[in-house]
Amino acid sequence: MNINPLTVSPSTSAHIINATRFTNGTTTIVELVPKPLQAITDSLMAMRGLHRTTHRPVGWAPPQPVGFIHWVAINHPQDMPNMLKYLRELSWAEHNVVTNPVKVKIRLQKSIDDIIVVAPHCAPAFIMELAHYFAAEKKSSFVKPYLNLIHKLEKTHNLPIDYDQRMTYFVEFAGCKKVVTGNIMWMEAENLVAQGFTPQQIIDYLAQIITAATRHDNVLYDIRWRLGYSKELNGDSVDNIMLKAVFSVQKLLPQAIGHFRETENAQSIQKLIRENREYQEQLIAAQPWGWETDACYEVLCTTEAWQELTHNPRRLAEWLLNHFTSPSPRTRAWVIDAIKQGRGGFDGMTLPAKKLGYGSLNIIDALVDAGATWDNLDGPTTLYGALWTRWCRELDEIEGDLPAIAADPHLRRSVSDALDVMHIINHSELFLRYKAAGELAAVALDRFADHRRDTAQNLGAVDWYYEKKILSLTNSQCRQLNPEAIDRIMDFDPVTELINTISYQTSQTHYHTDHVPSRQEAADLLALDNLDHLDPTVALIVANIHETHNWFTKLNQEIRGTTPTIGTLTDPAARYLYELEQTRGNPTAKSIINQITDLADRLAHPQQFAQSPKAGTFVNPWVRGIGHEQTLIALLARPHINPELAAEIRDFLIAATHAGVYGSGWCYRTEIRETDEQALHVGWHHGAWVLESRCASHRRTTHMLVHPDHTNLDALHLVDEPPRSLTGEQFLHQLEQLDTIHQAATPMLPGGLTLAEGVHQLAGRTTLTPDAAHAVLSGVMNDNTTPQLYAPGMVRDILDAGTTNNLMETGLDFAAIGDYWATSYGAPQLHLTDEEYAQLIPLELKEPYVRVANTLTDKFYDVSSVMSQYLVILIAMAHLFPRIDPRRAAVAGQLLRLKDLATRQASEGHWRMLFTGNLGELQPGNSPKLLDWQTIRALTEGHMDELIADLQQAPDQETAAAGNPYDPCVNAPELVTQVADTLGIPQDSARYFLQIAALPNPTDKNVRAWNGWKPKQLAHAATPLVEQGLVVQENRRAGRTRFLPGDWLPKTKLMPLMEEAKTSLYLIWNTPKPQPVVRGCPPLVPLPVLFHQAWDLYQQQ
Repeated sequence: MNINPLTVSPSTSAHIINATRFTNGTTTIVELVPKPLQAITDSLMAMRGLHRTTHRPVGWAPPQPVGFIHWVAINHPQDMPNMLKYLRELSWAEHNVVTNPVKVKIRLQKSIDDIIVVAPHCAPAFIMELAHYFAAEKKSSFVKPYLNLIHKLEKTHNLPIDYDQRMTYFVEFAGCKKVVTGNIMWMEAENLVAQGFTPQQIIDYLAQIITAATRHDNVLYDIRWRLGYSKELNGDSVDNIMLKAVFSVQKLLPQAIGHFRETENAQSIQKLIRENREYQEQLIAAQPWGWETDACYEVLCTTEAWQELTHNPRRLAEWLLNHFTSPSPRTRAWVIDAIKQGRGGFDGMTLPAKKLGYGSLNIIDALVDAGATWDNLDGPTTLYGALWTRWCRELDEIEGDLPAIAADPHLRRSVSDALDVMHIINHSELFLRYKAAGELAAVALDRFADHRRDTAQNLGAVDWYYEKKILSLTNSQCRQLNPEAIDRIMDFDPVTELINTISYQTSQTHYHTDHVPSRQEAADLLALDNLDHLDPTVALIVANIHETHNWFTKLNQEIRGTTPTIGTLTDPAARYLYELEQTRGNPTAKSIINQITDLADRLAHPQQFAQSPKAGTFVNPWVRGIGHEQTLIALLARPHINPELAAEIRDFLIAATHAGVYGSGWCYRTEIRETDEQALHVGWHHGAWVLESRCASHRRTTHMLVHPDHTNLDALHLVDEPPRSLTGEQFLHQLEQLDTIHQAATPMLPGGLTLAEGVHQLAGRTTLTPDAAHAVLSGVMNDNTTPQLYAPGMVRDILDAGTTNNLMETGLDFAAIGDYWATSYGAPQLHLTDEEYAQLIPLELKEPYVRVANTLTDKFYDVSSVMSQYLVILIAMAHLFPRIDPRRAAVAGQLLRLKDLATRQASEGHWRMLFTGNLGELQPGNSPKLLDWQTIRALTEGHMDELIADLQQAPDQETAAAGNPYDPCVNAPELVTQVADTLGIPQDSARYFLQIAALPNPTDKNVRAWNGWKPKQLAHAATPLVEQGLVVQENRRAGRTRFLPGDWLPKTKLMPLMEEAKTSLYLIWNTPKPQPVVRGCPPLVPLPVLFHQAWDLYQQQ
């Protein structure tokens, strides 16, 4: 309690504080008691055996919240005996709230619960005092839940509210962060409405809280928009009341103006301010305006106070200084006009240069023009590139050049130093449009040309970021700004650069040499063909200088339009090769031409210690084809690809072959190693050119070009020999034969094989469906094939496996493709049609990513979560084929292979947690994820043995009916007849009843597909079932409207909405929320057995 002395005049609402002495004869205590609570305090003390002896006033204090027990004594004295026992708890909480707030919350919750039961009308006062203890220690996170609880109690029990008491608490809570929020205010307003308060009273009450909650401007926004629409109180009054409350504390003014400007009563707010000179002065004094600058200016610009401010240059200059040195949004035209109006007012005024580092160039220019001086004689030297970004952005609204800055020698230097070359490149048109800004850009380009030292610092190589800037400066607009500087930047004298680099390395790094070469010695070094006898560092510098010189030479040729190139290519053709091999990429024809041109030079003169290429990544189809020319032929020799783009690619490949890129003996290869030892980074190593080298998950992938005649293959430790490659003559010969494929009347493949025959062979030797095999061989992808050809470059790898040196004559080697498939994905065990594959795709998961194709080979991964997903797909596959289909035995073989693998893993001690306890019961402390991982136990513990045995049986071809396995008329025709006779319903109704009673997801769509019905047939079959009460008809958003009578299990991501009556037919976890052991809850027994079990279950009811 903050007590003021009696000598200070009290406010009208203040309470006199009495120092009161109480005694029981042996013990004496003194309490500071507000005068209005004196009588109540006397009574409470008397109940404790203490009697007042004396009291006297000692000061005054603002209104304080009435304590819990005082409030009960005043408002509900009959509850005093029951409430006194909670005083001890409150006292304990007050002393422990600092050190153990969580403990206080937990312990006092029991007291709150008890009070709610015996005297709910006393609970808000108890909770409010407890919240008061937390608020006093600034523990905001504990206060807000208590306020929400109070609102809930008041609403639930329709309790009256003591708003004088509530207001004193809220004034205190306003100092706590994130307590008095818009939501709290909204609940307060709801309670006020329920108590019968008028809108005017509501706004008056909330305005007082706003006055206290000056730190939380979001309260303004929420109250205005939630309470501003009332039939009894118009928005104009709401805004005026709230704005007056804000002005009374002189805080949040800019934010309030910004909020109210967006309302329909903005004109009324402006009128209120324009008619009140005191409000105007307060708003002007409320600097900085920050993000509400425009809103405040719009309100003030026509007022008397603003006119007086702008007519006093000195005062205006001082006011503007506050605006400039604080964070603010974009500079507006009116700010520049205000600086011009304040011309002369800045005389003798010192501006803080450092605070303008993130300001506005337009403002700095206007200040300089107005005669500003700086606290630093050089002006604002600490400027940042963000200034130029902001200047470009502000040009949308302020058409302003920077003549004053360009004319000031100090500012000219510091502002141009802050201008990065990339900024000039990205906004060159603006610097050409504005003369003074262009002059500053020219100075920045001169500085860039003067400080071109990257080659010396990087052993003669060009740093990648420096390279990016130089490449971008080749555009004509940058050249117009300062052609001399651009020429100096592009000029590269190898002799001078070599001398400078060796000199720099000697003086600035660990490398030292006793001799810096003269110009003649440097020229002699550059003329050497063999660098092996030189010091390794000098040899590397010489090689890098050669590379950098070549790069600058090509760059200057490109600028002048004299660049020698290999062939012609369009952007669509450059991208089409990516599409043909099924990889991502969006290259330009220019980049591909430059890369291949650069490669022609490099591969013709291989040398050790050369630096990496300058043309970006080289890992693309055009480079991957080097040494794999037969794969390029296979990609292009497909009948349904675009013939025009294919012809353009062929012509470019012919030109590149003549230039020595393809068919040259060089071969692209990728090397993957499990460790990072002997890592080869980008550059030349042992006669091989390493293009890229990356490490991920402890595996290093290296992309390189090797040549048997130039590369020391032993030193590279290659896993195998480089693949076979065509000679240039062989490649050209096969390229010329591509027209025979594209112009054939019947779709043909290389070697004279028809497309249909090739599709049949490819599908037979892999697990690809006919559609996917057709996509690989024809060159046209579709939506059905994407899930199977999922890996980038998968099409290329398949074709590469079947290529030969004489592909156009011999055709693809499909046996070799089969061997590749068996090695990479596993030997095929069964094949699916396109329709069957599409039905199984919804069962695929992204985590772990198990595809349908992974279950069709003999290669299974022994990871528990992955094996569980194999099982989900295989179970669905077990019920997919008709009983006459021989592939059922293959599914049984896959299930047994999976079972053997899982059993072996368990016997070897793996997955111990998965195989402990009973299936369907989660062990204490185990993660719920183990539920999904234990799916494999449905197989290992024999729950599917009957299904596997049924799949292995060779069906009687004469008795087995063709049709969908989920149709009881196909799998259990005699049972359908029995059900129809027993229940007295038609055959189709019995058929439908068995499906509803047995299957987990008999949606209308599924049933129509299984039975080959139309909607009318389904409705006719359902009518007798509904009439006899065998099923109930309800809308449960489950894809069907007919269910077995009784309760049903909730729908989850792991199982469809299913009736409880079916649970004994399936494996369901014994958990609070039902979950199937196998995702999707598929049948784990043969379907005929399931239908019989469902009928037996019905008869037992």
